[in-house]
Amino acid sequence: MEAYMIPTSVKEVQALGWDYIDVIFFTGDAFIDHPSFGTAVIARWLQKFGYRVAVVPQPNWRDDLRDFRKLGAPRLYFAVNAGAMDSMVNHTQLPNACAVMMPTPLKAAPEPVLTMPSRSIPKSSSNSGRTSRW
Repeated sequence: MEAYMIPTSVKEVQALGWDYIDVIFFTGDAFIDHPSFGTAVIARWLQKFGYRVAVVPQPNWRDDLRDFRKLGAPRLYFAVNAGAMDSMVNHTQLPNACAVMMPTPLKAAPEPVLTMPSRSIPKSSSNSGRTSRW
């Protein structure tokens, strides 16, 4: 199979002429298609075997879950990966950190990054179908 760009939006999926996606990755990181990033390595590995893979980088789980719906339901499965930085580290403020460097103080213990996307996927994909929604 010929290599293609890994789509991250409906426009990019349509530009490839796809009517379905095999695997949709949700990642806590920005998506960079380079072998030093885990999501890109896994996506390219699946692509090598003929799977159609799309990535949703940094989905917003605090709104109406539209990021989890935008690509529809995959033919095979949703995949969730936390990204390179653990959310427990990402949301922790150092005791003597400058307010400019760390603008948001920790108000409550953050949930691990995989918890919210994993809860949001079933809510957003209410149909069990294998059809695209765009």
